[in-house]
Amino acid sequence: MGPPLELGRRIFVADPPADKPQGEGPPAEKPKREEPQGEQPQGKGEIMRNAQLLVTSKGAGAAKYAKDMLESVRKAGDERDIAFWEKIAAQVELLVYQLPED
Repeated sequence: MGPPLELGRRIFVADPPADKPQGEGPPAEKPKREEPQGEQPQGKGEIMRNAQLLVTSKGAGAAKYAKDMLESVRKAGDERDIAFWEKIAAQVELLVYQLPED
């Protein structure tokens, strides 16, 4: 049997072991990832990516835009959206503060 080859997350072996026949038994069941209906998972760095995108596209006006979005979301009343835009508005303010002055 040759050495195992690691490709990504799977390990492939050149020759299968002789004592273990292949293809017998039920297929392994993959664990299902449960996500609530209609929700988008928020990955790491999503707030920073969105804040940087706003600052890149709107420049110093990004802070006003983020605050306006926060106010309109507050009127709509969705708690998760409110928290999302509060975080983005705070991050945008920090990024705009760090912008070099022209």
